[in-house]
Amino acid sequence: MAQLNTGCVYELRVDHALFFIGIASDIDKCMAEHRANINTSNHSVYRAIRDNDGKYEMSVLMEFNYTDEAELRIAEFKAYYILKPTLNMCSPYVSSEEATKYLFK
Repeated sequence: MAQLNTGCVYELRVDHALFFIGIASDIDKCMAEHRANINTSNHSVYRAIRDNDGKYEMSVLMEFNYTDEAELRIAEFKAYYILKPTLNMCSPYVSSEEATKYLFK
């Protein structure tokens, strides 16, 4: 039997219009990585945070159990297309096999 893990879809919001959607299997580690990248990364989300005087909020939108990494990516894929984040540089990757298995049940 596959191991059951806990993951989440989170939002990193800079203001009412600027936000990023991501997934994490360890939200505390994820938050620490985002804090560490604010002053060093040129990713759009970190530029937006710097332009907003370093102010942002990070919150968990949904917590769920999953058995493989594909389920985690599928959750991000769904949130991305429903919420339409403005700071993600690209859409989440889901293979055609994963889409068939998880999205078209």
